[in-house]
Amino acid sequence: AAAKAITCMCKTYASGPQSAAIKDACRSAGAIVKLVALLRGADGTSPKRRAASALFFLMYSCDANKQAVCAAGGIAPLVSLLHTGSSAGRESAALALYLASSSKPDAVLDAVFSHLPPNVASHEKLYRRLQSIARQRCTAALATNTIEALKPAISRAEVMALPTQNIRPARTALAALEAEAEAAKQARRESLGLGSVDLPDEFKCPITFEVMTDPVVASDGHSYERSAIEYVIQRGNKLSPLTRAPLGNHIFQNFN
Repeated sequence: AAAKAITCMCKTYASGPQSAAIKDACRSAGAIVKLVALLRGADGTSPKRRAASALFFLMYSCDANKQAVCAAGGIAPLVSLLHTGSSAGRESAALALYLASSSKPDAVLDAVFSHLPPNVASHEKLYRRLQSIARQRCTAALATNTIEALKPAISRAEVMALPTQNIRPARTALAALEAEAEAAKQARRESLGLGSVDLPDEFKCPITFEVMTDPVVASDGHSYERSAIEYVIQRGNKLSPLTRAPLGNHIFQNFN
């Protein structure tokens, strides 16, 4: 009921000093934190949809509220609603994420990317915004010119279906850095007298049969090269290459 009341107030006073005052008062009273909690814990999709709608109206033309929603942890439950909500709930979540992305662009892109497939193509405004963020991230990664920056930038650009010409420079730079790193590793192995020792098969991706450079663990418990298993989840048959069981959408960094 409170979420619906906030939405009604924001709609009634859509602009002007009264609108700003209402949004500031709601933030000061802790409404944003409570709405985010409702997004996380409410039973059923209707309360979550109303919470997402209220957050959208509170963030509209209010940078302070955009920052407050992000600080309250609102991005993750909005992304979850984007995947699990009703049609109206997904639309409310997409609109709220669109506004939040102007405050925390990388955080929104990363949260959407963590749910594969990302399920944003049908929400055009959000989709175009995330494509723009992914494009900017590739450009920034190129300037940084490190493997740690380029890999996630490329993977997110690929998921957001950026044109090849937008991704190619980053891929070229990453390939050169990885070749340098591999040459340095080989030189180190040879200096230790291990140059002819083959790496264990566990170091190789079961899909590419090449040594993994960005290993992740899928829901089947096995390790894969990130880009290879992402392709299976996003565009393939979504079955484990090893067990043939259905794969979940989440993957995790393999630190072992």
